[in-house]
Amino acid sequence: MKTPIKLSSLAVLIALSSMSTSAFTSPRWSDAEKVFNTYERNDALVPVAGYLSNWGVYERGFNINDIKGKYDKLVYSFMGICGSKVGDPAITSAVTSVASICARNNYPDYTIVFTDPNSDYQADYGGGNGHWNSELQGPASFETGQKYAGGLIGVLRDMKKEDPNLELAFSVGGWSLSEPFSRMASSPQSRKVFIDSAIQWFTLYPMFDQIDIDWEYPGGGGASGNSWSEQDGENYTLLIKELRAALVAAGIPEKKIAIAAGAPASKLDASNIKALIDNGLDYVHLMTYDFMGEWQDKLAHHTNLSGEAFKNDESFNSAEKSIDYMIDVLGIPSTSIQIGYANYSRNAGAVDLQSVSPLIGSFTPGTSTNKSYDTGVSELYDYADKLVTFNQMGGQGLEGYEIYTDIDTNADFLFNKVTNQFLSIDTPRSVYAKAAYAKNRNLGGIFNWMVDHDPGYHINAAREGLGYRVVNTTLDMTNIVKACGFIDKNETTLSEEACKALTGITDDSVNPGPNLAPVANAGKDKEVEGEVTVHLSGSASYDPEGKALSYAWVQINGSEVSLTGANLATPSFVAPEVEEDTSYTFSLTVTDPEGLENTDTIVVKNQASEDGNTGGGGSCSQTDPEADNVPAWVSGQVYTTETVNHNGLVYTAKWWNKDEPTPATQSWTLTSEVELPWTAAGIYNGGDEVDHNGSRWQAKWWTQGNEPNASSDVWLNIGEAHCQ
Repeated sequence: MKTPIKLSSLAVLIALSSMSTSAFTSPRWSDAEKVFNTYERNDALVPVAGYLSNWGVYERGFNINDIKGKYDKLVYSFMGICGSKVGDPAITSAVTSVASICARNNYPDYTIVFTDPNSDYQADYGGGNGHWNSELQGPASFETGQKYAGGLIGVLRDMKKEDPNLELAFSVGGWSLSEPFSRMASSPQSRKVFIDSAIQWFTLYPMFDQIDIDWEYPGGGGASGNSWSEQDGENYTLLIKELRAALVAAGIPEKKIAIAAGAPASKLDASNIKALIDNGLDYVHLMTYDFMGEWQDKLAHHTNLSGEAFKNDESFNSAEKSIDYMIDVLGIPSTSIQIGYANYSRNAGAVDLQSVSPLIGSFTPGTSTNKSYDTGVSELYDYADKLVTFNQMGGQGLEGYEIYTDIDTNADFLFNKVTNQFLSIDTPRSVYAKAAYAKNRNLGGIFNWMVDHDPGYHINAAREGLGYRVVNTTLDMTNIVKACGFIDKNETTLSEEACKALTGITDDSVNPGPNLAPVANAGKDKEVEGEVTVHLSGSASYDPEGKALSYAWVQINGSEVSLTGANLATPSFVAPEVEEDTSYTFSLTVTDPEGLENTDTIVVKNQASEDGNTGGGGSCSQTDPEADNVPAWVSGQVYTTETVNHNGLVYTAKWWNKDEPTPATQSWTLTSEVELPWTAAGIYNGGDEVDHNGSRWQAKWWTQGNEPNASSDVWLNIGEAHCQ
């Protein structure tokens, strides 16, 4: 989000007051045909998110009710920070608004605030004001909280009430509001003000599941007036670490922390991105767009997926180049990364187009004749059906424009060879390709900037590329997502098969086959001795299509025991001391989201007690006697779902990785049924049990590095250690 495409409502009004109405006709959301399809919910698939602005409701006339039920997550943008100074002299209205709000309420510097009280929580957008009578109670405010909010907050609150699975995030910063981040992150005192404010947001507005920090950019490279420091990356790490600790201390450890990050490796390094993940960051909204714009004269794509021809050029950017760097070089889990696509164009005029694949050429900044509101930028709902059309026959340029496809970068653009006008865009085809890539790379999500611009073309394509099943069709996407353009200046076209291969379309992705039943695996029968906690595990169960499973354990034979966590993959029970051998049989039924199920059983034999403590649930030995029956882990080899042995223990890969398997490595699951003592490097989730200093401890919530002891607020002492 590199240039001022994020005008606040105040900025829009100022711009309109000084603009000649004859310059162009302001495009309106209401004038665009809405083509949203409805897709079957599937929590096992990669989710789709989008940024929602608080200014699109003004001149653009965006209607938030049009996108109900279309996204898995909405990121509400943008909140400001008290004490902000002007970062970009061309965009000052948001800073002015923040300063007024902070002064009026006497908020200290670095407090997080709404930027537009009217659109945020006071206006009526067809869903919000029912609880609030401003004539009797005065105007709504931040402190009145979500219950009484109108505006877009009220609509979002009601949307989440209708669909509790909808995730909501509030985003702080953005291009024009990033000036104070470096100053805020530089001291413990200022970080505390920001963090305390974030906790208050979650308290007053519990509808939000995440905070999204959009600092553009740590280490500089953002707006010219922004504060920055060489220590930004280190300070950012402290901010995330302290924010994570504060969420835990506030009793809301389930709240997520996300950031928006610039895609180039230099920006990722300046952000200290791996350390952010290691210290509590959950998601990175990777801004894989704005690679090209009015700030340069070299022709390029602004949101290309890949690219080999110029890959070794440090100035060349692509989504794949950045994601490969994050996963393969930095070792960041793929599921922490969300890839971005653009619902707007970057435009160029006076173009000298020398080559299509790879794209080579130049242009003269400031000469584009296309825009919606901001110079050099057109919005999807505006240029669709004006410069290009997408229908059930495919895609086709209009008004002298043609669709071109750069097969090197897997990116599309519009070009008029008579006027030499150029628009770098995502198309439904390229969005499908990004979605298929996200699925194949096991990314944590795909998102867009921004939902205000897409009347359905791109969100439909994203769903189709991820494998969602359509249940109500407004626009058949079959031909649209395989609509490649000309691949050279001679207007050569790709064959349908070549275009499908470039886009990532396979026969099963276009026409998914029947749903397959999951496979239950309750584990091997086991023997225990004495009074001991027995841990069962259905973690080896799986769904052939990778869908999320639900678990149901039931005891079907033997003296009745109390099964804890019967709806989890790993329940437990206490086997009592017995005078003669006793057996217990348990069944595990796993069910996929469509209701197909499968059952497996396990027998636990409780042997008559002998002297000695054999420990709980598994062997007290810290090695697995079955490890030698599993292939050894090989350093440098790529693993995805394989099972390996390493240092006497057995592990199964969770996702694509080259990491060394250890009990603390997030990309591996320890499958050996052994009892390991607490370690500072270990990661423990709520309910996990561990021995330490002669006692048995249970984690209350996610924790790492917090030693179990009597003064710990993270651990609960539940008795003597199982292994002495």
